[in-house]
Amino acid sequence: MALTARGARRAAPPFRELPFSYTKGNSPLHRCPAVWKLLALLVISTLAFSSVRGLLISAFLLVPAACSARVSPKRLFRGFRPLFFLAFFLVLYKSVSPAGFSLPGFLEGLRQGLFIPVSFAAASLVFSVTSMSAVRASLGRGRAGLGAGLMLGFIPRFFAVWEEAGCAWKARGGKNGPARILFLVPLAVEKMMEKASETAEALEARGFSL
Repeated sequence: MALTARGARRAAPPFRELPFSYTKGNSPLHRCPAVWKLLALLVISTLAFSSVRGLLISAFLLVPAACSARVSPKRLFRGFRPLFFLAFFLVLYKSVSPAGFSLPGFLEGLRQGLFIPVSFAAASLVFSVTSMSAVRASLGRGRAGLGAGLMLGFIPRFFAVWEEAGCAWKARGGKNGPARILFLVPLAVEKMMEKASETAEALEARGFSL
C-alpha cells in the first residue's frame, strides 16, 4: 500500500546537520575571508596547545566568535563523542605512574585532554561559516593549495561518510557498542578510499598529474 503524504513525512528520518558542514549565513564570520579564518584556526590551535593560559585564552575567544555566528554549542561539538573517549583515556593514562596516582601527570593530561575539544570546536566553527569553495579559492590554484584544499575537504566528507555508515548500521537493527565500531570503521575506510579514487580520477581528467 502506498504511503500517504502524512505517512511519508512521518516515516522520513529527521534532518541532521553533519559535523563540520557549512551553514549559510550573513554574520561577520561568514563574510570574513576564508584565508583569515584558516590562519585564525592555526593560531588558536597552536595557542591552545602551548600552555594552560593559552588554552584558556583560546576557549575564551571561541565563545564570542560562535555567538556572533549564531553557532550553538551543540552544533560545535556535533560528532565529538569518539574524541571525548580519546581525551578521557589520555587523562587516565597520564594520571598513572609506577608509584600510583600522579598529580602532575593528571594536570598535564587534563591540559592535553582539554586541547582536543577546544581545537575541535575551533575547526567546527570555521567549517560552519566557510564553504569549501571559499577554502579552495583562498588557498590558490597551485599544487600546494590544491593539496591543502583536498585535505581540508576530506574532513567534512569523512563525517558525511560516517553518518551514512551509522544510518546503515541502524537500518540493520544495530545498537551502540563495540560491534558498531567494528562495523563502521571498515565501511567508512572503504568509502573514503572510493571517494579518494574518484577525486584522483576527476583531477587526472582535468589534466592534473598526481
